[in-house]
Amino acid sequence: IFAAAYLGLSLLFMRRIHTAEQMFMVYLAAFLPNLVYLTVRFPQFVKIAHGVFRPMTAELFHYGKYTALVGLGALAYHNFDVMMIGYLRSIQDVGTYRIGRIAANLVIIVTQGFLLTLMPHISALYEEGRHDQIKAIYARHVRLLLAVFVPFFILSALLAGPLFGWYFGNKYPGAEVIFSIFAFTGIIRAFENPQGALLAGVGLIHLDSVQMWAGVAVNIVLNLLLIPKFGFLGAALATNFTLLTAVLLKH
Repeated sequence: IFAAAYLGLSLLFMRRIHTAEQMFMVYLAAFLPNLVYLTVRFPQFVKIAHGVFRPMTAELFHYGKYTALVGLGALAYHNFDVMMIGYLRSIQDVGTYRIGRIAANLVIIVTQGFLLTLMPHISALYEEGRHDQIKAIYARHVRLLLAVFVPFFILSALLAGPLFGWYFGNKYPGAEVIFSIFAFTGIIRAFENPQGALLAGVGLIHLDSVQMWAGVAVNIVLNLLLIPKFGFLGAALATNFTLLTAVLLKH
């Protein structure tokens, strides 16, 4: 519902939106009615009895702290590059980089779905001691993801230029290169995301959090080194190298 409302309002007011503040108001207008609907439709998730909140918070923190660290690390290295491009280069470079990355992520998000569906299955197999089957599932999912993302990368290298030129004209020169670089991250994520599911499923999420923040440190250093010289291309290459580092650490 939220996605439909957000897309609908964005298209409706597309020609009247000129600032980030106006875009945020569109987001707010789509979000608030959905929040009201969920509150009315599912009040049992809103009402927390007196004295329950503190123990619940403690339990969530105990079991979820490493997952939260992984999430915060992912948030950091998915957004730090954009901030550094804005600081070291220009807002035009930020726009070009974001357009290319978002377009590629529309396909790469498939890997996240595999991550979410793998974790409970691996956890159940681990409790039963069926380690060989866990290895087989991991290998099968890697092959499935490679079957998606190797052709995706090849097609992006061949067709990104004409497609971006047709859709955007000459507004974002270089965005098609960013798209192709991020399309290649799908091949890396074909190994990296199942690795994360494997670590979480066997109760080693704390190792995933350590490796995530090691990747954040690598990403920050590479962005500082590459963005001043290569601009948004340097940021995209830094992300690729960071993901490759994560794969090697998790392996």
